Amino acid sequence: PNLDHYNLIIALSDASRKVFPKPPTKVIGLDWQCEDPSAVEGSDNKKRVAFEETYQYITTHLQDLSEAILGDQID
Repeated sequence: PNLDHYNLIIALSDASRKVFPKPPTKVIGLDWQCEDPSAVEGSDNKKRVAFEETYQYITTHLQDLSEAILGDQID
């Protein structure tokens, strides 16, 4: 398919998915559930680790998605 004709919506939680209206045709929706790092309680180090883990989770998923869509076109 011609990917220029599609939109991609990525929801990171149930709450974020509810914000988006029902997608029209030619929209691809992905549901990447991850914990909200801002909800973590505890020491500054524990909070920092939660944000880093969430960042790594999203980064890895975006890299995998880019490779799946673009294949060898990624530099």
